[in-house]
Amino acid sequence: MQTEFILNKTSTQPLLDWILDDNNRNKYIIDEPEHGGQVVARDYLHLPQSELIEANFPYSELMDIGKIIKDKFNLPSNTKIEPNYGYLICYSEEGHQVHNHSDANFNADGPDETLIEDLPYDYLGGVIHTRFNVLISKPIKGGNPVINNIEYNVLENEVWICLAGVHPHHTTRVDMKKPRILLSFGYFIDKVISIITLGQGKKIATYIAKLRGKEDCGCDRKKDYLNNLKFNTMELTTNPFTLDWSTKWGEIREQVNCSCQFDYAILTVKDKSNNMIHEEKLLATPYMNGQIQKKIIHLPSLFSPQSFTLMFHKKEENEFINPINVEI
Repeated sequence: MQTEFILNKTSTQPLLDWILDDNNRNKYIIDEPEHGGQVVARDYLHLPQSELIEANFPYSELMDIGKIIKDKFNLPSNTKIEPNYGYLICYSEEGHQVHNHSDANFNADGPDETLIEDLPYDYLGGVIHTRFNVLISKPIKGGNPVINNIEYNVLENEVWICLAGVHPHHTTRVDMKKPRILLSFGYFIDKVISIITLGQGKKIATYIAKLRGKEDCGCDRKKDYLNNLKFNTMELTTNPFTLDWSTKWGEIREQVNCSCQFDYAILTVKDKSNNMIHEEKLLATPYMNGQIQKKIIHLPSLFSPQSFTLMFHKKEENEFINPINVEI
């Protein structure tokens, strides 16, 4: 999902300058991921490597960005970097497209073979492989992430989050000459409290608890209880809900002269307690012109959606029309 959190260009520029140097890229960024088109990458960058140190790879700037991300999303200081790829950088050119896949929620391909776990690839234990990604160079056309079949038109230097261990994801094809350069920071994050709130729930709950004279929010005790429940992949990924706004389309259209004025829409879903449990950005033209007036989403079984809201955005005026609310 998009976060609208933009890294300062001064933070990412040293990494961009380093990888745009042909000598650096051709000599040190030589792994070729199994994706279409011309692409090279290097992973395990959280583990300093002597040849990269000698090549003046900007390790300190990379680690600073990792810290910025952890602080922004309130990840605990002891959050484990996932061992399959860790921190990585990827450079790709015209024709490249990441194929649709999901990533392991356990050590399936780490650098230390003695630690590799022999588990089914779709195994889901107490953590979810979660990646915080940023394009430090975005192609003129293409290269957008597509997560759970939703394309996100991310900005250059904008952090986006992918629950890579449960959500299939790929990218659109890179077109034209500007390269796609990705930084990706991977973590194993507790599957219940930390994932649902991206680490912010405990911080908020603790603040409220202290206002009420309590020592803590009890989040860790609740987390231990919830993580010991018998979850499985199906429970997290296969509860479908149909969101239908066909009866509201007339009300939407009345607010503009032409549906061609819409460039995107924000869809949010709330539960009966009015907590937001799902949000996504709709970009496809059939949504904008009304050819499609419904959408199927999949939510973890512990969520019970009560209503959803659609806000269509007008490109020229750079503003939203009045929101449309629909009970589920």
